[in-house]
Amino acid sequence: MSVQGSWRNTMETMQTKLVTRNSVPEPSSLLLLGSGLAGLGLWRRVRRQPRFSVTGQDWKEPEA
Repeated sequence: MSVQGSWRNTMETMQTKLVTRNSVPEPSSLLLLGSGLAGLGLWRRVRRQPRFSVTGQDWKEPEA
């Protein structure tokens, strides 16, 4: 009984099929995420500011 073949060729074929993934996000993705979070933070801050004074009679302009 004889078995012929090359294990080396099989291992090289298996190595070429491995897929590498990039685990670092692109800068544009980080910029989009950061600007969205900043927008939500500003929206919440503006929403929580009182628009009227303590007496409720005087209009109070929102601060910039």
